[in-house]
Amino acid sequence: MLKMKLIKLKTHLKLTSILIFLALFQGCHTEPSCTKEFYEAREGLYTKDYKIIEDYLKNGGSGVASCYTPYAGKLGGLTSLITTSMNFEDLKAIKLIFKYDSIQQEDIGAMNFGDILIIAVENNDIPFAKKILQKYDVEIFKSLECDALKPELIDNIHKLGYNFNHQNSFDGYTYAMLLSLCGSNREEEQLEVINTLKALHKNGADFSLKNTEGKTAKDLAENPAIRAYLESVE
Repeated sequence: MLKMKLIKLKTHLKLTSILIFLALFQGCHTEPSCTKEFYEAREGLYTKDYKIIEDYLKNGGSGVASCYTPYAGKLGGLTSLITTSMNFEDLKAIKLIFKYDSIQQEDIGAMNFGDILIIAVENNDIPFAKKILQKYDVEIFKSLECDALKPELIDNIHKLGYNFNHQNSFDGYTYAMLLSLCGSNREEEQLEVINTLKALHKNGADFSLKNTEGKTAKDLAENPAIRAYLESVE
């Protein structure tokens, strides 16, 4: 278990480092402070007032630019309309932002496009999901919270053409490798992970792929039940 926690911590630290670097590197996307208009638009997310959000975007407000807010934690932090919309899993707001903003890959990153893809498929908005897959580099990355996607969602995402053998650029992990770290001693969680791995295998996931350290999903799995399943499909 200690080894698994260290691997997860290492992955988390790498992600954190990359996000910090991107925040610093993309200074042009960071406003010195959030405006009154931004707060009104963000409030529209809470109240589902999409007219306020659309008016903000129509009048030149950015859906992707980050701004500083003193209300994020003790020291404040960066926020944006797109990240708040994603946190709320509000597809209608996300689509408004895509309608009025010319969103580039570097604006939100592959993992966030992956989250948007999942939200679109969960809401059965297949045209928008296809648009995301066709236009952007998309990466499914959901394992830090041990959040196994449901098998039917795996099936639907694969039907759209997503390749679940995609390996991320910083440590070569596939979604299956990330899932293999998630098994706890809770039988319910183990079963969820195994069922998702079964769906991945059915949809062409290659469990023999190796990360940058030369390890497969089976090598990374320390939970006996998850490891046993991965061994059974070698």
